[in-house]
Amino acid sequence: KKDGFDHLAIVVFFPDLTIKGAVLIPYEVVWTVVATQRYNRISFAQAVALPGSIDVTQIVSKAAET
Repeated sequence: KKDGFDHLAIVVFFPDLTIKGAVLIPYEVVWTVVATQRYNRISFAQAVALPGSIDVTQIVSKAAET
């Protein structure tokens, strides 16, 4: 939903449920890509490359260990 959130968080898992990657992106930036897609989707690779994206893989992985 456009203008529904401040940020989008994407977390990708390995088959054993450990964290493969995690990124946090400002929602307004996400819509620069999503608005051009038929089903309002964005891939992890696209999200990581967006300006303002923050790689939070280590933070999420550490939190998942507890």
